[in-house]
Amino acid sequence: GCKMTGHESRFSSASAHMSTSLTRSRQDTGALLNDPMMIMKWYHPFLTRHAAECMLIDNAPEGSYLLRPSSTGIINEYALSVKYSNSVQHMKVTFLPDGRYRFGESNFDSVLRLKKHFEIEKPIVGGESGITVVLKYPYSRDIDEQHFYTEVHHHAVTNMLDDNTDSDTGSEEEPEWDKCDTLHRLPYVTPISSREGYLTKLGRIRKTWRVRWFILRNTILTYYKTKQSSKPIRSIDLMNATSVNHETSTGKDYCFSVVMPRRTFYFYANNAEDCEQWVELLKSKVIPWKSSRNLEEINMWEPGRRRQDSTENRPLESISENGATYSVVDQSTNI
Repeated sequence: GCKMTGHESRFSSASAHMSTSLTRSRQDTGALLNDPMMIMKWYHPFLTRHAAECMLIDNAPEGSYLLRPSSTGIINEYALSVKYSNSVQHMKVTFLPDGRYRFGESNFDSVLRLKKHFEIEKPIVGGESGITVVLKYPYSRDIDEQHFYTEVHHHAVTNMLDDNTDSDTGSEEEPEWDKCDTLHRLPYVTPISSREGYLTKLGRIRKTWRVRWFILRNTILTYYKTKQSSKPIRSIDLMNATSVNHETSTGKDYCFSVVMPRRTFYFYANNAEDCEQWVELLKSKVIPWKSSRNLEEINMWEPGRRRQDSTENRPLESISENGATYSVVDQSTNI
């Protein structure tokens, strides 16, 4: 075995849910670069979960994978980020007290043995959803980049400051223009977290349950008749959802709902773990409607995408179906 003394000291504990490029860079850079995992070209010592999803979702084929430190901040824990057909899933790789590494149900005596398992043996992996993928393409941290830059030919302010706004008054207080909360400068940003798999959905009119293939990407939840279908039945913009909840009213196990302004969608998963992961991911896409000011700024951020509901003070549901876009739910049956 390859027992590594002092390994547990190589990572400092960080807050569990707010791992960013900034917090990652504040860790001990030397310790990260000296990590034994560095012998694998596809280990990315400074990569966050969000950045890993951004890299893999659009820039890698199915079966691509990379290793990174866990975003939970748990000592001795790594994450294997894997590209499925339309989503990126993350799996734990843990350094054990006895010096071995654990992935899934297998233990590996050294980093070299772990490296061989992925690069030579090309395992097939899957999670609670039952979807599997063969790990074929390690995503290298060393990328040949071009060094072209756009010359700035146009540069002008679009929001003029008052002449006295930034004058030197001798006060130690920060100027008014610098007190603006960042949330009010930028649109609400949701995690890019993606997921795909089969769920059973309750029809709107006939009230029958039907299995559908679902893909969650950014804030759009799209479902198809089967995994092989090329044309979606419907897409739901979760930025217009008001809540995502576990459900007991349907009599189905592992059931949850997505509440929209004019309709509530009901789904159930095959097991408790799959249900919980869907619920947590969907919840992360729902904008907290804390004030009309937030809503006004989000509507201004993407004008024309959604209309304001004067009675509820939030936008109407936005749905795309079979290539057409509707601002409210249409009356089609049982889809």
